[in-house]
Amino acid sequence: MATTDLAWAAGIYDGEGSASTYLPKQRKSRIRQMAVYQSGDGAPPPLLLRFRAVVGDVGLIHGPSRARLYQWHSKRHVVVDTVGELLWPWLSEQKRAQLERAARDVNHPAPVTADAPWSQDELAAWAAGFFDGEGTIGVYGDPRHRYVCMSLAQASDSGMPATLERFRLAVGAGAVHGPRMVPSPWSKLPQYRWKAASFDDVARVVAALRPYADVVKLRQMEASLARVQEVRAARVI
Repeated sequence: MATTDLAWAAGIYDGEGSASTYLPKQRKSRIRQMAVYQSGDGAPPPLLLRFRAVVGDVGLIHGPSRARLYQWHSKRHVVVDTVGELLWPWLSEQKRAQLERAARDVNHPAPVTADAPWSQDELAAWAAGFFDGEGTIGVYGDPRHRYVCMSLAQASDSGMPATLERFRLAVGAGAVHGPRMVPSPWSKLPQYRWKAASFDDVARVVAALRPYADVVKLRQMEASLARVQEVRAARVI
């Protein structure tokens, strides 16, 4: 498996993944689990299918729950160990700490993988995965003055998330704003947001992510840029 594929999967996991333990009824020992979440329309999203393929076709995909939410998931030690070790070189410190804590809770060794300098391709692939999982892009404004905007939000109670700054450096555009409190059923923590709103900045980001982005986000990015270009062309005519 190419390191860019694994970096992309690590970006997905940084945005949408979790590792935890729980104590089932009538058991004395905790069970470790690992999951990646993503919404889909009536079928498992291609992103989860691609993630599963990248990590070795292990784990299961469940859903939908809450109408649209799907998850890649595993409770098997060997799967959690394998996937954790595969993604470890590109994971954020927050997700590494979560994996280590889950391993400690079940008296199991944490993943051990040597770090190495990232290549620019790996950094771009990680950013593509992170945006695939957490990012949004859309076209806004009145019909004659459309503009395209990309954003990516993360919640944190300990200052600006390092993942947003890593993403900004990877794509070379946009800025990180926050903190601000946003009403949300998912999190009560302050929210930070990376955002790019000029056409040139968005085009630069799309160019950086295009080689690695998942099919759904890639279609959204290409369609959004094309829509704004059409409006611009019509104004010139």
